[in-house]
Amino acid sequence: QEPHEPQEPHEPQEPHEPQEPHEPHEEQPLHESQLFLPKILNSIFVTPLYGIFCSILCGGNGTRYPVDKTYEVIYTFVMEDNEQKIKRLKQMLNDSKYAVFFGGAGVSTASGIPDFRSPDGLSAKKYAYPFETILSHEFFFEHTGEFYDYYYAELDAYTAKPNAAHKALAALEADGRIKAVITQNIDGLHQAAGSRKVYELHGTTSRGMCVKCGKVYSAGEMRARRPVPKCDCGGIIKPDVVLYGESLDPHVISGACMELEKADLVIVGGTSLSVYPAAGFLDYTDGDIVVINKTPVASSYIKPALVITGDVCLLSGLV
Repeated sequence: QEPHEPQEPHEPQEPHEPQEPHEPHEEQPLHESQLFLPKILNSIFVTPLYGIFCSILCGGNGTRYPVDKTYEVIYTFVMEDNEQKIKRLKQMLNDSKYAVFFGGAGVSTASGIPDFRSPDGLSAKKYAYPFETILSHEFFFEHTGEFYDYYYAELDAYTAKPNAAHKALAALEADGRIKAVITQNIDGLHQAAGSRKVYELHGTTSRGMCVKCGKVYSAGEMRARRPVPKCDCGGIIKPDVVLYGESLDPHVISGACMELEKADLVIVGGTSLSVYPAAGFLDYTDGDIVVINKTPVASSYIKPALVITGDVCLLSGLV
């Protein structure tokens, strides 16, 4: 074999220039790669825990990028992301031939009505009995006075007014872009905002009925007969709400299911879909599902075409 040709020696490398040390308190701009994970996390939901976590992650030692700066970055990403998603939903709504809204307690929280299971909801309030017990068929008849104490303190929100979400849905129905509203709420605020085709799965506090003769009373007439409203015949007036242990109104169920079967687009707002049987209603649609909620949905079988993490009042951007 021929001998290998001698290789030329490598030229000596120039020494690296010494880098200037970072000033101890100087904030460095966030690089796009550093923002990738916070952006993903915020597409799920934003909490102080995630804010602190993202601050530590982006800054390395948790001091270069304060939490308030991280919140500013997160808020910008979330708002910009939601603006684009609302535009996409608006296009989906314009393309839809039959769109239906399915809502939960989060629709009315902006009107000052608490939901049930959030940290500030009814489940967190201290009563002698859990709210599921108080709002049961058996409790109503066995402890009617205590039931009405709770009912007038927590559920009879007659001073509440429709918020931006209620008004947006009413406007969309008036334009023909929303065909019906299916709600788990009992406050009557959809009708107060102007919605006409509303299916109230759990009934309404806007009226009551005598359990003896069946006479119907308005909410105002019931309040005038407190503490325990009674009919002229002597029977107790029961609010027209579905209590635990009671069945949903079959006519309401039938109407809601028919609307969902016809829908090619269902906008789900203000609910984590954790309450059954109401959450199971989405089994009746083959249309695209869009979810607008502050927290992820609890139902694993729902495969939304679009998820918007935020307040349901974002619906006002569709009008």
